Amino acid sequence: MENVSHKLLKELINKKELTLCQIFKILPKKYNDHRDIYPFASLITGGYIDSVMSHDGKDIFNAKNKELAITLYTASFGKGEFEYNGQKLVNDGDFNKQTFFCTAKANLYLEERRQKRSDRIWTLFIGIAIGIIVAIITFFLTKKFGLN
Repeated sequence: MENVSHKLLKELINKKELTLCQIFKILPKKYNDHRDIYPFASLITGGYIDSVMSHDGKDIFNAKNKELAITLYTASFGKGEFEYNGQKLVNDGDFNKQTFFCTAKANLYLEERRQKRSDRIWTLFIGIAIGIIVAIITFFLTKKFGLN
């Protein structure tokens, strides 16, 4: 099973930008509340995803994961006043049109994973090839010298 965060990063790398609405479609819905947004919020606070999104004139990406997840989740409601988790919230913009993109850190992370995978495949191939070569050499040497 592929990690949700990894899947989201790959999708962002492939498409270059995704809107908040598109990202929510990628995230699995298990709880149907802000907890579904944690993988996305973690990628933002970890520095893998960025945007120029702000809320009430302040950068929302300096928030903790829970606060950011709640902000992003309630941003998906659209414009208006909402009450969520006992807090009154006001959305003045349509954040569903807000785009998100990967940072250099995300690109480097995925490239490193690709390289590690390639290295593992080559190591496995070389190990199997060496095993076959040693078996063939051993077979011919035992035949030639009659060692059993």
